[in-house]
Amino acid sequence: MGVIYLDQNYISDVAGHTRCADSEAERDAAFLIAETGIHRFAVSVWNMYETARAPNNNTRQGYLEYIERVNPLMCANPRLVQFQELFCFLSGRFDQVPYCYESPTPFLETPVRMWATFSSTPPLVGETFRDCVEMFNNRRYMEELETALNRGPQHLRAVREVFNRGDIERDKSMLDREWLLALLPERNPVDRTWVDRRQRESIVDFLLPRMDEVYKSCPCIHTEEQIYRYRVSGRRTAKRSDGVDVQFAVLALAYCDHIVTSDRALLEMIKYVANKTGSNCLTLSRLSEL
Repeated sequence: MGVIYLDQNYISDVAGHTRCADSEAERDAAFLIAETGIHRFAVSVWNMYETARAPNNNTRQGYLEYIERVNPLMCANPRLVQFQELFCFLSGRFDQVPYCYESPTPFLETPVRMWATFSSTPPLVGETFRDCVEMFNNRRYMEELETALNRGPQHLRAVREVFNRGDIERDKSMLDREWLLALLPERNPVDRTWVDRRQRESIVDFLLPRMDEVYKSCPCIHTEEQIYRYRVSGRRTAKRSDGVDVQFAVLALAYCDHIVTSDRALLEMIKYVANKTGSNCLTLSRLSEL
């Protein structure tokens, strides 16, 4: 059974208030796939966010009815999956790993289990996709996300300036060290025991000379690294939506069999990164191409 990620850009084409010419055929194809169980669809927290931002209630209801009918899996927090990948890499290679074992679990059956992978989220979230969309309609939650996304283009422009000076390649080892440290939590996510910085730095010291091996064994980590390189070395004007695209693409490219999107710029990025990482994930602009 394969997993197909549905980009919200595609969902808006086939399920929104204003639909594309082939929307009926595309919806029928999705419902048939869901019924037969040959593939499972997947969506992420970003689909919830984009659904909540729908321009009117009719559009929002169209999204919700479509997503509920295809009964998708929920994508976990990419950061947690990356940590799980690191642990699997360390297992059997590094003595006295101060974390409990967790196999990578990129997809979950319910929104409740998905939200449990986001440690910083509010404790009271809905049990269904629809409930979670309503949560995003709470102005405080939406404002926090909007603020973070609005900073994205300015941050990328600043990073591109650093990249063009050659500073990123020069300081690659230092940047990798900080990135890996950020992936290793201060508390064990299973039993909440404290893991001090000295222990975490010893793990990073072990990993740094083996980054090529890490990338081969940790697809979610490798995907983010290549997406980062693609974005900072490119010339495409940064948009606030890029932050959302990158967040879901990291996990989907690493673990999905297909990504369906009608966003040309996103398709271009996905194809480039898949080639660099050796991902078997295929891009589709329509389910009819499956």
